[in-house]
Amino acid sequence: TSSATPEGMLGTLDAILDDVRAASLDPADVVRARKRIATGTLRGVQRIDQRAALMQSFVAAGHDPDWLDEDLARYAAVDVDALAAFVREHLPRDRRVVVLAEPQGAP
Repeated sequence: TSSATPEGMLGTLDAILDDVRAASLDPADVVRARKRIATGTLRGVQRIDQRAALMQSFVAAGHDPDWLDEDLARYAAVDVDALAAFVREHLPRDRRVVVLAEPQGAP
């Protein structure tokens, strides 16, 4: 199946999630992702409007507005095993719904 088709993209996504479930990711990739998230978050709080939006998202999630340190600590704690456990628990293949939609009038 071509990866340019919806079915091919689903196959690619399944292969990636299977790798994550099996905890076969490169730990260095996880570290790089954690650093990207932390850097992006810290850059995002440089502007007052973005800082206000982040603080509001913390409040909306039931946290204190100054929850930034705890939020960054959550990401810092993620490793290959934590990702694998999350995907196994929350993204099992047998509990998903896949919708393949075509634009109206498509052949």
